[in-house]
Amino acid sequence: MTLVSAAKHLEHAFPDLPEARIARERCLAPWTVVLVGRRSAGKTTLVNQLADTHLPTGLGGVTSEAQEVSVGDVHLLDTPGIGGRGAIDRLMPLVEDADAVLWVVDGLHPLTLSERRVMRECLRPGTPLAVAVTHLDLVDPEDVDDVLARVSTLASPLGADPILRVDARAGRIPEGLVRPGDTSPARRAKLRRAADAADAALVALGPLALEALRSDARAIWTATVASMRADLEQAIDAGLVHVGATLDRLRGLSVEARSDVSKALVALPSPDDLGPPRIPLPPAPARTLVSEALGSWGGLEGARRVMRAHIAQWLADGHLAIEEWLEGSATLADEVARRARAHAAVAEARSALASRGPRGGDT
Repeated sequence: MTLVSAAKHLEHAFPDLPEARIARERCLAPWTVVLVGRRSAGKTTLVNQLADTHLPTGLGGVTSEAQEVSVGDVHLLDTPGIGGRGAIDRLMPLVEDADAVLWVVDGLHPLTLSERRVMRECLRPGTPLAVAVTHLDLVDPEDVDDVLARVSTLASPLGADPILRVDARAGRIPEGLVRPGDTSPARRAKLRRAADAADAALVALGPLALEALRSDARAIWTATVASMRADLEQAIDAGLVHVGATLDRLRGLSVEARSDVSKALVALPSPDDLGPPRIPLPPAPARTLVSEALGSWGGLEGARRVMRAHIAQWLADGHLAIEEWLEGSATLADEVARRARAHAAVAEARSALASRGPRGGDT
């Protein structure tokens, strides 16, 4: 599962979740490479060569606002040079949201303390980082290797790879300088935030309506049958019902009990498409069973056993009828399916975040 597929599925499962929409849009957006570096390091000149544009350049740095241009399916974001107060505040949101960063280093002043500090503050861990060293044509040829070695030593702790010599003014640009990296922490962060928000949304839904209805319905049915059993046992103990009439009395009482249960269940908060449940009646008295009970047990104990056996069966039949009642709701079935899709979409997002694919790619 790729980040793009996971983000699409997550938004489909949570269409009203802003974080899911943002993650999908970010994962589908063109790869964004942000160019950073000191003033006059040659960022804009490099952008003009890469994109065949004519952005203004000049000594002292003339780029005052971030400017975006396209090179194929990659967006380059030229930024104001590092220097002066507020550099971190200006660059932080741009670099944090970059898919990759191209650090343009002035070979005449390679990796000053200020630009290294800015990069340490702004660069999101794991963001692909390439370094383009410019102005080496102005460096003494004997010192070029030392300059490149210094850049490599100072940039490597930030994960810089590759480190390339670039002469943009002469039009010599190494192939592959601007390419989609192997992974994008910025995109992963958006998807992770969306997955977390989706998890929270599922928790906020509370128990599935089906489970709440099932619990309430079973409780009402069980309490009603238990109450009827107590009344019938009291009648048996008082001698009002003998063993031969136990089943007849049970069936007579159950008609009223079933009506009361149906009214109570229909009154529960439930989907509109649920009508009254079809609560069964106890089985009709079987004379052979009564005769067997008379012969085996007799008396009050026999009546109790016959009544308890039939009530136990009736209780189980009622629970089964309630399950069938709930399963007949198209609304509840849709809710069950929707939640299943939502849980699956979150799981897919977590899986995509945990896997980097054959090349670690996100697309």
